[in-house]
Amino acid sequence: MERKGQSFLSQSVVSNLKFWGKRAEIVFLFFVLAVVAYTFIMSLSLSSAGEDGVKEVARQFKVYAVTMGIMMPLMGINSYAVPWIGIAMSFGARRSETLWGIQFMSWLVAIQIFLFVAVGNWLTGGSFIWMEMYLPILMMSVGVGELLGCANLRFGWKGVLMTVLCSCVAVGGIAGLLLRNGGLRFLLDGQTGKMLLTLSLAAIFLCAAGVWCWKKILSNYEVRV
Repeated sequence: MERKGQSFLSQSVVSNLKFWGKRAEIVFLFFVLAVVAYTFIMSLSLSSAGEDGVKEVARQFKVYAVTMGIMMPLMGINSYAVPWIGIAMSFGARRSETLWGIQFMSWLVAIQIFLFVAVGNWLTGGSFIWMEMYLPILMMSVGVGELLGCANLRFGWKGVLMTVLCSCVAVGGIAGLLLRNGGLRFLLDGQTGKMLLTLSLAAIFLCAAGVWCWKKILSNYEVRV
């Protein structure tokens, strides 16, 4: 009986990870398609050709990869995690499995995006984006996305409004940073260690707050049939 119970538990965990892993792959695929599509569309309007044109396409690719990369963890939780929570729990997933399934989905998306941006940055010269600064910013996006997902479940349309406002602020802020000379480099301002530490601590705090909020929300979540 004990072996059967352990087998059932392991199967439940694996199926839960597969369930949320599929959601993560959909979000990441949408991210890749969006980056490629926007880069292609904007490259059609370029007047320069040759080496200058290639450099401009590479720059456009980096801008969209960084911007969309930060937005996807934030929006992916609201677009896929929140609507699928009830379905996952109605299929027998425990509250704790659902909690860690959401974390698995969020971090799987973030890790894939980071690798995609890092490889793209390396292939296109690697002089525009500081990846060590991008990582904590990406982690902050995961934390904020989890907090907004909780707000959607807790406050309904008010939570959705909060998500829209935060997304607009994030897009505007990211675009402003990237349009400056050197991209994210001006954040360093000769204080790489201090800025990296500040962003890392903020990211850890937001991610921990997101996990805590999800735990509270799911402890009172009911699936209505």
